[in-house]
Amino acid sequence: MIAGRLSITSFTASHGYIRGFLKPYDICNIAVHGQAGGANIAEAAAAVEDTRRKLESFPPDCGYNIDETGLLYK
Repeated sequence: MIAGRLSITSFTASHGYIRGFLKPYDICNIAVHGQAGGANIAEAAAAVEDTRRKLESFPPDCGYNIDETGLLYK
């Protein structure tokens, strides 16, 4: 299935080989459904690119580790 999506037609392998290859690299395929499945992937990708473009104007040493802990800590 992965080779088909990448337009690779000359690769063949058993399911066991593929599972053995993917496991050490922690590669998995998760199908989202419900509310998460209704997300607009193209719009999200555009927002990520916009954020990356904005962050390019800052030097790398000005980066901070931002998470929700500072906002939600009581």
